[in-house]
Amino acid sequence: MEELQCTHEGCNKEARWFSGRMRLCQSHWNERGRFEMIQPMINFKKRKVIKIVDVTEAMEGQYLTVECVKSSPTKEAVVTDGGEYTKSDYGKKLCIEINIDRKKKIYRPNIDSAKNLAGVWGKESDLWVGKTLLLRFLSTIVDGNSEETILAIPKMGSGTPTTEETVTEEDDVVSTEDIIMGD
Repeated sequence: MEELQCTHEGCNKEARWFSGRMRLCQSHWNERGRFEMIQPMINFKKRKVIKIVDVTEAMEGQYLTVECVKSSPTKEAVVTDGGEYTKSDYGKKLCIEINIDRKKKIYRPNIDSAKNLAGVWGKESDLWVGKTLLLRFLSTIVDGNSEETILAIPKMGSGTPTTEETVTEEDDVVSTEDIIMGD
């Protein structure tokens, strides 16, 4: 097998990584290639495919957090699963799989969010699949301490109300005008 040389200008080292017509030696790959190439690279010596993965999702954990919502450019998520109840230290909690900014997360809606979603899309969570949530975070004071929680609001579209409002039971209304929303 002939040795392939790095195509980086002025380099005569053996190429170990390639994408299309570009071949890079190890030092140029470390310096430049891994940031510019998104296709799997092939190591010529071992003929092994090496995948490149963004590990941001792994650093954040599997659950939707306030920090995840704050860092989201869209603050929108799509429901991808009908969900299930899981046991926690605080009893049974509804867990729904969502996709936020191309990341899969598990969302555990609080009571207000569950009422908002059920009020618009129905009480069967399988009807929520494919629907978009607007995610906001709000600050509340509990026992003198400030806590931030996530509030999910159904994104308005066909077959839903035409204004952005929070829909809940008649006597237990949470309005978006009554809360402090974060951007």
